[in-house]
Amino acid sequence: MTEDDGLSAISTDEHVTVHVRTAHGPADDTRVDAWELAAARRGMTNLRRLLYGAPMQALLADQIAESDRRAHEYAAASAGAFTECHVEVSARGVHIAELLAGIQSMLGGAAADEEERKAMVLATGFPTHPEHYMVLPGAGVVETMGGLPTLTRIAPIETPPDFVAAHMDESYPVRRAGQGPLDDGTPFTYVLQQFRDTPEGLEASLRVWYPAACPPVYVEEHAEHFAVETRNLLRLVAATRAA
Repeated sequence: MTEDDGLSAISTDEHVTVHVRTAHGPADDTRVDAWELAAARRGMTNLRRLLYGAPMQALLADQIAESDRRAHEYAAASAGAFTECHVEVSARGVHIAELLAGIQSMLGGAAADEEERKAMVLATGFPTHPEHYMVLPGAGVVETMGGLPTLTRIAPIETPPDFVAAHMDESYPVRRAGQGPLDDGTPFTYVLQQFRDTPEGLEASLRVWYPAACPPVYVEEHAEHFAVETRNLLRLVAATRAA
């Protein structure tokens, strides 16, 4: 059995039914899953704190390099064609201004110095997703793309390409387009984030484009990434206000 086989096996009850009783009382699969998730979050928090900054970058260097090599290969094979990932989010209890402040905090952008920035990343940037490995200066992150840790820097663009601009919707008062080139400037990702307030909270339309030659896992993973990251950030923003 391979590592991937092991992960698949623990993710299904296809071959066995398990009942658990604990000091907390009986636990069904949903409750055991919640305990596993809490343990995974504790483990990731511990490792990211211990490896913060240069140690993490050194540890991931070979994987980041391999991801960059693949990205160049897919970009060249795509000949300028891109594939879209789209996720829609609605929330009650948080409005646009609060969410945008949360995004800035997640990236450490409001920090006065490096120590404050580190504190913001540990408190906000890392909890939003387990595969946020690093937050780099200049709105850069190392996160998983195509199954590998990938260094990406998203920069705003005033004039997005036509396939991005076609989705800009004036019913969303906040519209933010960006691009994530590779280190040598090769276009790799484009993003479009659009937000509007509702009486109860907000609605968001989140899009990212990858070169069309990228395997489907790029789009599939990022749909999941958007959902986890945005849900957790909204929870953090709401909890901060409540506190």
